[in-house]
Amino acid sequence: MFVLLLIYHVFINDAIGHPQCLDYRAPFKPETALHFCSQYTELGCCSTTNEEILRDEFEYIKTQVTREDWQRCGDFLQEILCQKCSPYAAHIYDAEGSSKARKFPGLCQHYCYNYFEACSNLTMLLHPELVTAEIMASKRSFCDKVSLQDKDYCYPDLLTNPMILRNWTVARHSDDISSGCLCLEEIKRGLSNPLWARHAGDGTGRLFVAEQKGRVHIYNIKTKKWNRSCFLNLSGKVSLNSWAGDERGFLGMAFHPSFSTNGRFFIYYSVKTSPDEVIPPEMSQYPCHNKIRVSQLRLSADDPDKADMNSEQILLEVLQPYENHNGGEMLFGQEGYLYIFIGDGGGAGDPLDAGQNKSMLLGKVLRIDVDSGQPYAIPPDNPFVGQPGSRPEIYAYGVRNIWRCGVDRGSRDTGEFKGRTLCGDVGQDAFEEINVLKRGANYGWNSREGFECYNMETCGTIGSEELPIHAYNHTFGKSVTGGVFYRGCESPSLDGQYIYGDYISSRLFSLSESGGKWTNREVQLCGSSLCQGNLVGHLQEYILSFGEDEEGEIYLLGSLSSSSGKCDGKLYKIVDPLARGDPANCKVDATLKKRVQVPKRKQPRQKDNTVLYNSSKKAKVNKPKVSDEISTRTQWRKRSEKGRGLSIESNKKKNVPHGLRSRTVAWNSEKSDRPRGKKMKGKRPKLKTTLRKHEEGTCGCL
Repeated sequence: MFVLLLIYHVFINDAIGHPQCLDYRAPFKPETALHFCSQYTELGCCSTTNEEILRDEFEYIKTQVTREDWQRCGDFLQEILCQKCSPYAAHIYDAEGSSKARKFPGLCQHYCYNYFEACSNLTMLLHPELVTAEIMASKRSFCDKVSLQDKDYCYPDLLTNPMILRNWTVARHSDDISSGCLCLEEIKRGLSNPLWARHAGDGTGRLFVAEQKGRVHIYNIKTKKWNRSCFLNLSGKVSLNSWAGDERGFLGMAFHPSFSTNGRFFIYYSVKTSPDEVIPPEMSQYPCHNKIRVSQLRLSADDPDKADMNSEQILLEVLQPYENHNGGEMLFGQEGYLYIFIGDGGGAGDPLDAGQNKSMLLGKVLRIDVDSGQPYAIPPDNPFVGQPGSRPEIYAYGVRNIWRCGVDRGSRDTGEFKGRTLCGDVGQDAFEEINVLKRGANYGWNSREGFECYNMETCGTIGSEELPIHAYNHTFGKSVTGGVFYRGCESPSLDGQYIYGDYISSRLFSLSESGGKWTNREVQLCGSSLCQGNLVGHLQEYILSFGEDEEGEIYLLGSLSSSSGKCDGKLYKIVDPLARGDPANCKVDATLKKRVQVPKRKQPRQKDNTVLYNSSKKAKVNKPKVSDEISTRTQWRKRSEKGRGLSIESNKKKNVPHGLRSRTVAWNSEKSDRPRGKKMKGKRPKLKTTLRKHEEGTCGCL
């Protein structure tokens, strides 16, 4: 029993101590200054709508009491009501570790005695259920009732508590992640080496998550639901083994800028070479068992959540001398051209010298026009067009194995920095680097690694080189995972930061630019004291990739084993637990936009005369719900007529603490990976058959 009590004590005390609202999320700075609860304008838990509800309650109570009572109690009452706006509301209302927040804030004894003497006649107007003859018999009995077990958070002493002031100060001034720390919100577990997560830019709120084995899942950030069936499943085509660290497989996707109307997207994956494959003379001494393939596919004509598996059109194939350094990044630039990032073909030190050889596509960044030509055209401003001995597709060269790039969508206010692109290029023996994508750039491989020489015979003799903006040695990590720029709303402390990591060391970093100079910082995770419930404060997984949704929020994809044969991969959302954006600005519209706007009788067709989407099958559209704030205001007006007050708590049916709710979801998600139905009997082969059917029907990870 003593051990259990000790564990409980440690858990509870480790779980509290940071700013948190009654919705179990971080406080925020409201867009418009507060006036009724002005002390919480810089950081708190109330929007202007929340504050208006409290003001309405305050004004109503004023009409129900005598002038003498109001003169004694009015100031007290305003302070009490405004505690729902406190950055520590979850602690003041004892919401942590309980099934329901209390109705009355926790008051310090000296303050409570003064409150009782001035306001005992008005307390029933706030919370009638609190007023009983026994509780109201004396100020001692009343104050014992409203006291907190953890005295550090009673009002008003928390305002002068050094520990709380420290955390409050960090949250208020967390204008960059150097002054705080981050948490990871678990979105999905049980994935098989998830390598890619991005949106289609079509307004539907869908996040497409790709596994290395070739399955692409859909998660809707608006409904917070996963599709049971795959958007795309190429697991029968991709070349891949289940051993940890295999660099082949399904490696990347890119949606056409006009995907919402033309349904075109592009994929990058590994395939085995055929027995009759023609091997160029310069590669004849190498294994060459694989090649990378870039293809175009289209959306299904019958289902906007499905790809047309029969629509594949191969655009490009590049033979791989070895099985590693397959590249895999693809993205569309602002000008509408497709960029393709191809590794040097593998082997230590680039044995083909492919990086500096512009007659080869290995070790290059390509740029092609997928809207012209067969199967594509060359943009006329590509830097090596017409240069003898150079492939016209090349946009930049001297690349070893770029793994993930981030394209900045620009400042939310000014659009500044829109289009700048940073890429992580995996190093050889000593250095990992981050590069800015530039037209015609030579990034130096295999002459240079990071800022240092790699090949002493050629270093300094290959002409002008584009040096990295940042490089780190192998004491920090041994394989860079390129990241993404944060331009979301929910974690304003991250604005403009390029968040990336290291695959081997599982460390996170950020790069920020000021005056043309880049500054690198290591990003710390907050630990269990700040990251509770489905928020994770440590990272055990290999960092496989980073992703971005349509709202600019960013994600981390990891795996415990780094094996496509195991279901231990996870998708995390990166969040700031100390301060968030104003919910009034950061709400995701729950109404799904129509994916394709077409006349009922006339179907849109592509150049090859194929139907894009069957408009007779309408996409399901969810009706927008009335927000909790508006609903609560309506309830307050109705109840005020009866002489009763109303708190601004959420009117959801299940008011379960964040931690308890998340543990329930996690347990259910584990069970959801098992086939449903009666208990299965019989021999093991029968079980395997059942699992295989389940996998095909639900796009599960088995």
